Amino acid sequence: MTLNQIFLLVMLFLVFLGTIFIIAANSLLKNIRRKQKVCTIKAIAKVVDVKKVDGREVDNDKFTYMWVPIIEYVVNGQKYRNFANYGVAKPKYDLNQNIEICYNPNDCNEFYVCDDHTGNMLSNLFKWVGIGLVSVSVVIGLVILVLT
Repeated sequence: MTLNQIFLLVMLFLVFLGTIFIIAANSLLKNIRRKQKVCTIKAIAKVVDVKKVDGREVDNDKFTYMWVPIIEYVVNGQKYRNFANYGVAKPKYDLNQNIEICYNPNDCNEFYVCDDHTGNMLSNLFKWVGIGLVSVSVVIGLVILVLT
C-alpha cells in the first residue's frame, strides 16, 4: 500500500467520521426544535433528587460521573417525576430548587428545562467537530495533490 493510498484511506475515514458528527448534531438540534414547538405550557418543577450516573474510569484512581437532576411537577392534579434533559459533570441544580420547564400538553411526560442550553451546546460541539474532521480531510487531500 502506497503512502497516497494510506492518506486517501485516512481522508475517507475522517470524512465519514465528520459526517457522523454533523448528522448527530443536526439530529439533536432537530429534536430540540421539535420539543420547543410542542412543549408550549410553562410550569414550575422542583428538583427532588440528583442522581450520579454513568461512572467511568479516567485514571487508575479517578472516575467521572454525570449528575442528572430528577424533577417533579404537577399538571391538572397529577404529579410527574422525570429525569431532566441532560446530565452534567457537576450538579447544576440544588435539591428542592424550583426550575421552570415547558411541557407538552398532549404528553405531560415530554418537557424541557427552559434555561438549560446543554443540548444546543452539544449540537454546536458535534457540528464543529464534524466540520473540523472534514476540513482536516480536505487539507490531507490538498497535500496529496501538491505532493504528487
